Amino acid sequence: MRSLKKKGSGKKLAECDLCSPVRRFLGREGCDRVIRELRFFDRSIDLYGVAWGIEGKTIAVELKLRKWQKALQQAALYQLCSDYSYVAMPWDRAKELKFHFFQAAGVGILAVDMESKVVDVLLPAVLSRETKQHYVGTYKDMLRR
Repeated sequence: MRSLKKKGSGKKLAECDLCSPVRRFLGREGCDRVIRELRFFDRSIDLYGVAWGIEGKTIAVELKLRKWQKALQQAALYQLCSDYSYVAMPWDRAKELKFHFFQAAGVGILAVDMESKVVDVLLPAVLSRETKQHYVGTYKDMLRR
């Protein structure tokens, strides 16, 4: 896992440092169950949340420190198996992204403040028109257990 050096400290930043704040965000979004590293074809969705309520939505999140193009490609693929798809990055990187590419793909952007651990939605994800119920249904059944 790649890492970046945190400003003003000797500690390096890793993708896993984004996980806890984004997991809490998914909880606030109504996700009752959040799983890490959910396999989807030859990829792993970093975080996948399911809200069992009336809406019954699913949310996939790709965590990245850099390489936003790769993150966008992965998050766009995850629209096949989730209702909403996001890319989460550290705040200083997220604010510099090319928002129009994400908007065109329907992928949202989450910015994580690495000091306060606050997650801001810089661009809301759009309900996926690509979602395939056989993928979502399989994941929901698996996560219900």
